[in-house]
Amino acid sequence: MKILDERSRLFGIVNPVDLVAIVALVAVALVVANVLFGVKAATVRSPTGLVRATVFVSSIRNFTPGSIKIGDPVNRKSGSAMGRVTAVRSEPSLNEEVTALGTFNEVRSKLYTDAYITIEGKGDITATSANIQDEQIRTNQEIDIQTPMFESLRARITAIEKVR
Repeated sequence: MKILDERSRLFGIVNPVDLVAIVALVAVALVVANVLFGVKAATVRSPTGLVRATVFVSSIRNFTPGSIKIGDPVNRKSGSAMGRVTAVRSEPSLNEEVTALGTFNEVRSKLYTDAYITIEGKGDITATSANIQDEQIRTNQEIDIQTPMFESLRARITAIEKVR
């Protein structure tokens, strides 16, 4: 089979000039689509400051107060480091109890404990995001955390602040 036939068509199918024009149009369309709708790559910055995050763990059954110590490393379940524990506060969980009149009373649980864990780690807070180590964090975000003797799959970030 000849590359160009008697009518100057490539493999007898398409004119080479038409093929070049089609390829050029597709290339221009791709460039325009990328400029208009392209996703910008996220820039990963190394942490420059110190960020403090307070994490709330609710309704822990049979909580052992010594299982979280100041200075303990805090990691995500994936293994990525977040920082170190700088403060721990625990108190009996607060629950609502319905009275005979249909109103609610607040009562402290005898079985469940709430813990507030303060974590400090290298990070940064900008106008658009907050990071501690490589983790992007937000208030009210549900995360998992681990220390050497404690793990929670449903902790909630309640506060974020830049220390320095």
